Amino acid sequence: MQEVIDYALVRKQEKKIFERLVWLMLPLIAAFVYVMIRFALSGGEETIVSQEITSNGVFQIAQDFVRPTLSGFNAKFSTRGYEYGKLHDSVYMIRSYVDTKSTGDEDIETKFEITLKYNGGLSTNPDNWDVIRLTKSDDQ
Repeated sequence: MQEVIDYALVRKQEKKIFERLVWLMLPLIAAFVYVMIRFALSGGEETIVSQEITSNGVFQIAQDFVRPTLSGFNAKFSTRGYEYGKLHDSVYMIRSYVDTKSTGDEDIETKFEITLKYNGGLSTNPDNWDVIRLTKSDDQ
C-alpha cells in the first residue's frame, strides 16, 4: 500500500522547527552585535572584556595634562620614583616632577601632583579623563 503524505502537516512541522531555530539564534545575534558595537566604539586598541588601568598608563595621561601648563620647554618627565595611587573608583593620583629649560638655558625642576578621573572608554585617550586637581611648584 502506498503511504499518504500530508504536505500541510509537513509544512506546519517545518515552520515550527524554523521558528524554534530563530528564537535560539536571536540571543546569539544580539550578543554578537553588542560585542561588535563595543569593539567599534573602543577603537579596537584595547580588549573589550577588561580594560585594566595601570600606573604607567595613568602617568602617561598625567604627562599630557601637565605638559601644556609648564613655563619652560624640552620637558623631561621623571620615570623613576613617581608616586601613583588609586583614590576612589576611577580616580587616580600621580605625584612626580619634570625637568624643563628656561629661555635663559636654566634648569627648572617642577614638582607636580595631579588627580585624574577616568570617565570610561579608551583609557589611553586623554579625552576620556578629567583633571580634578593639579598643583605645581617650581624649583630653579
